[in-house]
Amino acid sequence: MGISPPRAGMYLKPSFEDLYTQNVDRIFAFCAARVGLEQAEDLTADVFCKALGAWDRFEDRGFAPRAWLMQIAYHSIIETWRLNARLAPVAVSEDIGQDVALIVENFEEYETALAKLKDLPERQQTVITLRFLSELSVSEVASVLGISQEAVRSATFRGVQALRDSLVGSTEKV
Repeated sequence: MGISPPRAGMYLKPSFEDLYTQNVDRIFAFCAARVGLEQAEDLTADVFCKALGAWDRFEDRGFAPRAWLMQIAYHSIIETWRLNARLAPVAVSEDIGQDVALIVENFEEYETALAKLKDLPERQQTVITLRFLSELSVSEVASVLGISQEAVRSATFRGVQALRDSLVGSTEKV
């Protein structure tokens, strides 16, 4: 009897060291995009401490371990906001937002897009950050946020459309 290959949608559980190495930059970028660079390092460490504490109980439920990490990060950010009411969410720091340029390929100045991203509703900011900065799939974002895949698609479409509209408006004013 041989070992059967994983079913479609199933992931082999990596070592925690591999999980950390493959995801620390994404988790840091997501945290920095939501709370700013000053708190991102501590928050990233907190995410991996929580993940390490729960790693032996991690079960494959059909989504990648990185989606599980993003879910921990998302809930840690919410917890941070609740514990510190003075902390206002920051959409994207200009220092880490270069990857957001993917959603505005046709515009030379993505810094304008980063500033415009801050004007979007919170849900759209979060979905766009997870989809494009953290490179999660629609199903992974839905799992992280606890919403339907259709809600993710809708928020992504509306957010990107709003960014494009505001960017077109800002280039016409020049």
